[in-house]
Amino acid sequence: SNHPAFRFGTDVSVGGTDLDRPAWTASAGLSVSFDLLDGGANAARVRADRATVRAAEAQQQVLGQQTWLAVEQSRLAVRSAKAELVAAGEAHAASKQLLALAEGRYTQGAGNSVELADAQLELTSAASREVQAQLKLDLARAQLVRTLGRTSWQ
Repeated sequence: SNHPAFRFGTDVSVGGTDLDRPAWTASAGLSVSFDLLDGGANAARVRADRATVRAAEAQQQVLGQQTWLAVEQSRLAVRSAKAELVAAGEAHAASKQLLALAEGRYTQGAGNSVELADAQLELTSAASREVQAQLKLDLARAQLVRTLGRTSWQ
């Protein structure tokens, strides 16, 4: 660091050649040291700290972009599922009309049981596709709600 370092020390000792009269000595000292040149360590620390800040900012931008992408994907999945539900509903309505026509042809003797069975099967299949499309829309909405961090669809 660029701050001065202070050191204080004391020492007491006993010595001499005469055991009846020892010689006592005491000393105290204060030293101050200050690095005039730190070899660029401080500048390197500053550069490292700046790099850490830039990395954190970049990570924040990446997280923001990932969040935006997740929301956009969830939103598009909802739009797609809505369109599929509309198409499935129209197919279901059309299959009801086809069954009504097949029943009319059958009762008048112009149609056969195979045509009637095919129309009934198509109605069942169209109803199933509509249920699946509704489920897909519900799941897409739930994913969007989750992505947005909400607890319910509003």
